[in-house]
Amino acid sequence: RNFNLDTYLQWGADRQHDLFNSVALGSQEYTLAQGQSPRLTDARLLLHYRGTHGPELNSNVNLQLSRNAQETTNGTAATTNTTTYRTASAGVTWTPSRQVSASVGGRAEDTQAPQFTVKSTGGEASLRFEQPLSFGLLQASYGLRMSQRNQTASATQFSIVGEHLTLSGTAVVALSRPFVVGSAVTVSNLSRTQVFVPGIDYVLSVVGTTTRVQRLISGGILDGQELLIDYLADSGGTYASTQFEDNLDLNLNLWRMVDLYVRAALVEPQLESGTPTAPLNTIRSTLYGVRAELPVAATGLSLGGFAE
Repeated sequence: RNFNLDTYLQWGADRQHDLFNSVALGSQEYTLAQGQSPRLTDARLLLHYRGTHGPELNSNVNLQLSRNAQETTNGTAATTNTTTYRTASAGVTWTPSRQVSASVGGRAEDTQAPQFTVKSTGGEASLRFEQPLSFGLLQASYGLRMSQRNQTASATQFSIVGEHLTLSGTAVVALSRPFVVGSAVTVSNLSRTQVFVPGIDYVLSVVGTTTRVQRLISGGILDGQELLIDYLADSGGTYASTQFEDNLDLNLNLWRMVDLYVRAALVEPQLESGTPTAPLNTIRSTLYGVRAELPVAATGLSLGGFAE
């Protein structure tokens, strides 16, 4: 059983304030081979506000609350594991001209689960510059982010039950938790009447600490089908950390046909206390690339490629 309610409101003399609200309630009960019927209930609330405060200033506020309760059975006894996730973010963007914009924002998250709790806060700022040229366009942006994380784990691994995921085409979609145990992933339809087979219906790929799911066209997952994902993930241990991130992007477009770009990033985590089970590594990366799309005369077609 599912219930969804979406509302959209506008107010102000020029309708400069927008508020989007989404409420979703769900309850599922399925029968296991032993005849047991555990129940999964979830509730989600999303609020998104966007305001225009003049020709140069915009703001946004986002609030999200979700609660997932999974009933498990052990013989004749039944227990309920409840996970609550709360997040809030807000930001302001200032655009004094078409060439320059700046933004600042903050974010806070709170996750409460039977095996672990996580509290994190952070702030970020960015600056963007754009300059038209006689032969193209020059773009540059710089971003700075700082975050603090406090995590308490009572087990080395925890289970995620019923994470909603929609697979469209062959696009890859990341699972919400890092350090997923790949051998413990189960993909099923919403009614849990069908369990899909890895390598036949979908494939898993790992990039860094992130596990991604990709639909196979020849498999049994329909294009755009909503799925439930159950998996185990490493908790990461009990620790507190602070992380700083810098990002710099430079792009030069030549005659609307060739892009030359450089992207540099630095991520520096600092352990404040505790003992994480996974290392907090410093990441330094620099990417140089060129991308071209050249028209083929008198054909209406174009020939393109890139190198990085």
